[in-house]
Amino acid sequence: MKQRRRRIRLVDTYDEQLLLWLQGKNVHLRSSRRGESFSCCPDFSCCQPSLAQPIAVRRAFVNKPNERDGMLMRFLGRLVESAVPSNRVFITDGKTRIVTHGRART
Repeated sequence: MKQRRRRIRLVDTYDEQLLLWLQGKNVHLRSSRRGESFSCCPDFSCCQPSLAQPIAVRRAFVNKPNERDGMLMRFLGRLVESAVPSNRVFITDGKTRIVTHGRART
């Protein structure tokens, strides 16, 4: 069976990425001049469409820069939880804790 290749859309500036993300278009940010690496949009919905945040949450992210770090940690937690669905993940103070069956591990 032939696998379908997904086309990745890249933009060159963080502002352009945020503007498109705010409009519901999930694109990657080109991270190097040669285009060899790229960064996901804030909620990782460019790679995991099921993690896409509603427009109201995206608007809050864009309009409240002082709250972005906390929102990014929640988005990251959801991404990790999607990869390890039987666990709960908490990201605080730069440490990630995964709780399995009521027991925490770091």
